[in-house]
Amino acid sequence: ELYDIKIPIYWGGPVDRNKILLLHSNDYITESTKKYNKLSTSNDLKTLVKIAENKGPKKSLVILGLSAWNTSQLDGEMEMERWTLSEINMELIFETNNSIKWLKAINSSFIPL
Repeated sequence: ELYDIKIPIYWGGPVDRNKILLLHSNDYITESTKKYNKLSTSNDLKTLVKIAENKGPKKSLVILGLSAWNTSQLDGEMEMERWTLSEINMELIFETNNSIKWLKAINSSFIPL
């Protein structure tokens, strides 16, 4: 019964391409859930199925793969000002239109690194 369900899957990066990360609101918890202030992550099949059934977290992103840096690599990118900081904005994080998301993210950034 879940074969016809369409869930957007976002590309998280070239590392660990077969790993699925579920970024979601804090209103849903399973054994694999880790809370980070206003956001949570999970990585279990049960949560993925609940999202497909609309019985999971109120807001979620399904992410395939991840990006990772070693310490010196990230420091170098920060020195080249390839990063900016902004406040956590739940509406922005879970925005489904990536063009709008990108523009809002750039406009709300406040500290270039």
